[in-house]
Amino acid sequence: MKFSYYNLFSLLCLPAVTLWCGCSSPEPIPEDYGHVKFKRPDKVVYEQIPTAGCILDVPTDLHAVSGTPLEMEVQLINNSRRSIIIKEWYMIDQYNFNIFYRRLPSDKPADPQTPFKRISVRIPANPPPRHAELQLKPGNRAALTVTLPFTGDLNPGEEAMFEVAIATSLNTFKLQSKRFMVYAR
Repeated sequence: MKFSYYNLFSLLCLPAVTLWCGCSSPEPIPEDYGHVKFKRPDKVVYEQIPTAGCILDVPTDLHAVSGTPLEMEVQLINNSRRSIIIKEWYMIDQYNFNIFYRRLPSDKPADPQTPFKRISVRIPANPPPRHAELQLKPGNRAALTVTLPFTGDLNPGEEAMFEVAIATSLNTFKLQSKRFMVYAR
């Protein structure tokens, strides 16, 4: 084999080109990849979503431990013939609901005029809450977790009965559950 300057140049450049190509950094993934957009668009006004055929299903009776908040499952059921798309849905389930409750006396019948207290979770400004579009096809349901904090205000071992209702706190989708009972011990 005859030695030439071309062979020498090729031998010296080959490792440099290999290192340059192998050390390139991967491109960053854009934040808006996938089919779900997490950030709410600026200055968008959403239209009202009809709730006909939708149910916010809750258990009839729940038992809680006094002194600890109760986590329960709520199901949003779409029994209508059309799909429901809720664009302002928060990724944290608790942000989407208001809780209405009143404590019932154990020694006498409940007074129907006793007002309900309202619990709304305060949504933090920093970091801003994220939205995710919730889509329900006809006949489908979404299982959601809601925390009832008022049972945590009781002393351990204290017995109490509460009448509770849960409603959505969204501007575009207004739906309320039936009333149910929570028994704390």
